[in-house]
Amino acid sequence: MERDDIERYAQYGRASLIPGIQKSIQFLQEMLDDLRMQLAAAEGEQISGRKVKVKRKVMDGRGGWSADPEERKAEMARRLEARKPIKKKRVLSLNHPNHPDHPKHAAWVKKTVKARIAGKRAAKLAKAA
Repeated sequence: MERDDIERYAQYGRASLIPGIQKSIQFLQEMLDDLRMQLAAAEGEQISGRKVKVKRKVMDGRGGWSADPEERKAEMARRLEARKPIKKKRVLSLNHPNHPDHPKHAAWVKKTVKARIAGKRAAKLAKAA
């Protein structure tokens, strides 16, 4: 390797340390603020508990979205798909009469259909009255 390559890799290494150091400083600043608030509370003083918000940088105004319209479209479709609730499949128990192989399945179907029809009739009568 040439000296220029080594210097460039060293520069990359130093640049990669910056985000971690910034995060450490932010963490230590929050700890210091908490300690000051605890100390002030112990001494009976009032200190405003307002914390300074750190603005996050947006790289190029797109907020992390791709510049390619097709990639953006695919990403939006993926996100919309992820928001849909997962439908659980209804598992029929062999021990319940709603299972087609249960010996009392036919009687159960007749009973539930009768109940549905009676409910619909009652609703119609209630509407008419």
